[in-house]
Amino acid sequence: MINETLWISMAAFAFVTAFTPGPNNLMLMSSTILFGGKRTIPHLIGIQIGFSTLMAAAVLGLGELLELFPDAQMVVKWLGAGWLLWLGVTFLREAVRQHRSKGETQAPKASRPFTVIEAALFQLANPKALVMVLSTASLYSGIAEDITLRTVIIVLTFSAVGTPSGISWMLLGRAMNRWLGDASHGRVMNIAMGVLILALVAVILMN
Repeated sequence: MINETLWISMAAFAFVTAFTPGPNNLMLMSSTILFGGKRTIPHLIGIQIGFSTLMAAAVLGLGELLELFPDAQMVVKWLGAGWLLWLGVTFLREAVRQHRSKGETQAPKASRPFTVIEAALFQLANPKALVMVLSTASLYSGIAEDITLRTVIIVLTFSAVGTPSGISWMLLGRAMNRWLGDASHGRVMNIAMGVLILALVAVILMN
């Protein structure tokens, strides 16, 4: 038996949280500006896989497990922050390399986009994703008594709004790419991407 009223409330919550700016959306937009839509598709797929897995784990009791073992949550946070720090520095180093080689005949290449695995693992260190899954698992536990059915409903609902949200931010990135032009946007966006990721590291470590 499904609590339809609670499900509608959760669907609205999923829609608002999915489409509002956050680390995933901003990075999808930036990646599309830098690398194009086709090369950003693995990033989008990885987000959906990672977020769905994290959501399912939260509904099945991950949140309670983390409360019992807070040190495990701290380890995950520091590992994720360390990886993001390395990634942010990589983008900034690439921007410096592009600046130094702008006089070369061969155009410098922007640093590569996220892989499926990297985008999925990023959800473990994504503060917005963690808040969303833990809040959903506790606030909407009454959607269905059967935990398997509850998990399927919640994961499918968030996936149904998460994918269109990611695509819309990619389309925004594509529009911005055309507006910026091809002359120097690669270096600028590498800097923006690096600063964004380093800002995320600061947010993660402060929480």
